[in-house]
This record gives sequence, structure tokens and C-alpha cells, in this order.
Amino acid sequence: MYTHFQVRVLNEDNLPSHIYEKELSEDLKTEELENYCESTDGYNDSYSFIAIFNGKLISNFTNKRYECDKTSYSKCCRNLNYYLDLVLGIIKSSKISEPEQIKLIELIDVHWKLSFQYNHLYGCKREENAYSKEKRCILKQLHDYCDDKTYLQGTFSDEEKRKTAYNKYQKSKWEKIFNHLEPNTPILYININDRTVKKFEKYNDVLLTYDEIHSIGCDKLQSTKIEISDKNLQPEAPAETRGLQPEASQLAGEGPQKADLQTEMDQVSPGSPLLNILLSVGFFSPLGTWLRTNIIKKNKTRNYINEEAAYELLDDPNYYRRNLSYHLLSN
Repeated sequence: MYTHFQVRVLNEDNLPSHIYEKELSEDLKTEELENYCESTDGYNDSYSFIAIFNGKLISNFTNKRYECDKTSYSKCCRNLNYYLDLVLGIIKSSKISEPEQIKLIELIDVHWKLSFQYNHLYGCKREENAYSKEKRCILKQLHDYCDDKTYLQGTFSDEEKRKTAYNKYQKSKWEKIFNHLEPNTPILYININDRTVKKFEKYNDVLLTYDEIHSIGCDKLQSTKIEISDKNLQPEAPAETRGLQPEASQLAGEGPQKADLQTEMDQVSPGSPLLNILLSVGFFSPLGTWLRTNIIKKNKTRNYINEEAAYELLDDPNYYRRNLSYHLLSN
């Protein structure tokens, strides 16, 4: 006789991370918008829904302000942005025509940009740079997992069942945000705290799985740095930036002149004319001292040129578009 063990489904209402989400979403009824967006002629109903949605969401957020101050205002702000990204994702993946989608998106953008701009949300921010949505969603996923970690371990003693239930729940929660095609999406890399954790080719694979997320230290989330780039984030440093890197001898406490001199002397091979001159005149004779001084000056000039090239690279706006850093000092 075969026994089938069914994996327990996560009850969202029991998750600690969902408590404020549920309060914030009171009377929003986003499932109604999903129904409207299933029809090609759902524009008018969707427009009416969004006009009401904007007012309800900002009212819910404002009413919970003092409660947020007692717990975590950053968490409240992340949840606010989650619902904005959710509604925008529903619109972008709808059957409504693209011109009408643009009008619906503008109805949301205009309302909320004014609210964020004039600080009607008490310091809550919404970044609109390249990959900002992806990064804030990953950040929320990290914080939510840390809030839910103890509950997950207590509910699912078997790790494989825990993984399966968690991944299934996360997919249902986030797929509406990422379940649409972004034009010309390149292969991207996700780097968290200077460590590459994921490479993804499909836009809807951006979120982290249980295996990718559970090893990240929850005690260090306050200083978490997330980067998304179209290049591997851990290649060898380009030649232009090497002049900014300290030599190993400098890191060990030796002076820069000694490091420069050692770099040049490493290039002197046995039998070379320079080595013969140094040996014949005596390295610490007046002539030897003059040669040593010029070696150091030459290295300083070369390092200065390397540093100038590196700063020119940093001033290049295209550099930031290729490799964006997201420093999350306030979350």
C-alpha cells in the first residue's frame, strides 16, 4: 500500500510578515482589478477602480502611521511600494490595449509621485531608477523571510517540505508583479553584499528561492546592499581601476614608497642593465640613491594616471547604467 504525503500549504494569514500587509490592503480588493483586466474592454472599470484604489491605499497608510512608528516604518514603506508594484504588474500583464494600459499607469504615477515628492508619506520613498522595482522587491523578500523564518521552521520540521511550501507561496505572491514581458531584458546578475547569488535570463525568475535566500544573515539586513547588473559582478577589476587598489604590502602596514619601489624592483630580472648598474655603483651610494628616488617618482606618476582614468570612468553616466548599486542604509 502506498501512502501519499501532501505538502502542507502555507497559510498566509499566519505569517508574521503578512500582518501589516493585510491591514494596509483593507478594502483594496485587487482581485477586482484582475477580473477587469482579463477583458479587452475592461479599461473603464479599471480606471474607476484605480481612482478609488489610490485614495484608499494612501488613507490606509496614513491611518497606520503611528503604529508604523512603533514597529518599523521601513517595513510599512516596503509594503506600500509592494501594493503599488502589484497593481502596476496587474495592468502590464492585462489584456487591455497598450495605449489604455499607459493611461492607467499614468493615473497611478501622477497621484503617487506628487505624494512622494511633497512628503505626504512622512519620508517614505519610491525609487524609479533602472532596476529599482526589482531591487526593492528582493529587499522586501529578504525582510519577509527573516520575519517568517521562525514560523517556517516551527511549521515545517522537514526542510524539503519547508522549501517546497515556501517557494510555492512566494511564486503566487510575486508572479503578478513580474508576470509580464519587459522588452529587451538582458541576462542579469543579482549580487547581495558583494556576493553573486543569482543569474537569471527570464524576467519572471528575478525573485530568490528558499535555497538562495535562507543563508543570508538576518542580523545584517540593515546594511544590505543589492546590485543588479547585465554583467557578472565578480570579474577581475578592470585595468583602469587597479591604480585605486592598495598593494598588499600597504595593507600590511608598509609605506607607499616601499610598495612602489618593490613593484619596480620586481620587474628587474637577473642580468638586466639596471640591476648591473645598481650592483656596480652600490644601491645606497649617491648615484644609487638618485636611481631609487627616480624609480619611486615614476611609480607615483603611473599610479596618478591610473587614478585619473578610474575617476573618468566613474564620471561616465553609462558606467552607472551598466552596473547599479543600491545602498540600503535606512531599511
